[in-house]
Amino acid sequence: MTVSTPALRQGKYFPLSYYQQRMLAAALDPETSVGFHINQTISWAVRITPGVSSRTLRRAFDQLVLRHDSLRLRFVELGNVWRAEILPNHPIGLIIEELGEMSEAAQKKAIMARCAKPLTALSDPMFEMCLLKFGGAGDVILVRVHHAIIDGYSIVLLLEELLKHALSMPVSESPLSHGDFISHRGKQILTRAEEKEAFWREGLFPLPEKLNIGRKAQGLPDLSPKNISKTKMLNDVLTPQVSAQVEVLVKNTGVSAFCHLHAAFSETLCAQAGQGAVLVHSVVGRREAAVASFIGAEMLEFPLRYSCGSGAGWVSEQISASAEMLPTSALDDDTLMGQEIRAKADWMRFLVHIRTPTGRFSTSPFRKIFEEAMIGKISFGFLTMERIDLPKEADSGFELQMNVTSSPQGPQASLIGNAASWGQADLGQLAQEIDARVQPN
Repeated sequence: MTVSTPALRQGKYFPLSYYQQRMLAAALDPETSVGFHINQTISWAVRITPGVSSRTLRRAFDQLVLRHDSLRLRFVELGNVWRAEILPNHPIGLIIEELGEMSEAAQKKAIMARCAKPLTALSDPMFEMCLLKFGGAGDVILVRVHHAIIDGYSIVLLLEELLKHALSMPVSESPLSHGDFISHRGKQILTRAEEKEAFWREGLFPLPEKLNIGRKAQGLPDLSPKNISKTKMLNDVLTPQVSAQVEVLVKNTGVSAFCHLHAAFSETLCAQAGQGAVLVHSVVGRREAAVASFIGAEMLEFPLRYSCGSGAGWVSEQISASAEMLPTSALDDDTLMGQEIRAKADWMRFLVHIRTPTGRFSTSPFRKIFEEAMIGKISFGFLTMERIDLPKEADSGFELQMNVTSSPQGPQASLIGNAASWGQADLGQLAQEIDARVQPN
């Protein structure tokens, strides 16, 4: 499919996607919490020993931002309309800092200090890369990028291309531009619009009442960009026995671990509230070849109305059906259906998510490097690469989130809860109930 639009290619200003409009509105609102901006700032760091050539990394950075115009994007106001402007060059380029010999603790402090101030949708740039040189301890490549211009799939593309440029390997043909993506997305939204609206109305109504747990049970207002704050996390939700059981279920049912855990999570929420149904969000992955090369934000969040007893097979079927009805504007906050859902049901309150795009990882020529670097060190030749953990105070925009992961031991999950409404003991209780509810269909 050709999505090239000559008229858009000639200009440097483009419309914003719906997701970018949301990010911009939050950045323009002085009441938006710092926690929201922390959550929307993606940071990752990798240590390379004995080090990396500044000249090589600068060349790789320049080639990366030249190929992908979203990395040169900023939001500007023209008259009374906001547009995405594609700059001809990255405004600051690669940052190189000679920090010299430091203890490991001092290095971590220096890295975290550079992550302390979050990016916003009004930051210029919204993509930065630093090379921090620590003498004999090696070098650290630190990348920070705002969610308005990147998603999980794009991060894999970015890492892959950065390695290719650094190793002087060939890259693919010219990637999809931001302008072409916006044009393509606009056409998709208009396609079968009435059918999509009917699908979502049938699937979500009658709306389930807001679950009387967490913030609602404590009389706290719904989570929003104005009050997103610290989160608490519980890793390794599944016991080894339950993880093994999920693997067996996947083989026996042909239904993914994600769907089995989504069902167990949803059943647990309903049971805790003593209610029969709940809205739980997920994020659909990329399915089109047309956008496979796009580095940018292609966020497609969608809710499922889960009724008690529906099970993992139903979740699998509904996710597949829902993906066919996206993208859509039917659920936007300026539509009648969108407003009704936000007023009456649990909108953007619960999420089941796979943060790491495992499908894209599996097809990458650097799959083994990525997988091993995620859990420890990897050496190739005389170089060693190690991911540095960069914990965030606010690690979710949802009140309660389950992240589904894979590990050498089998399927696994973590829970992230808004700290004002979910304590560590609460997350532990949820984990026990989720474990108990992973059952065959």
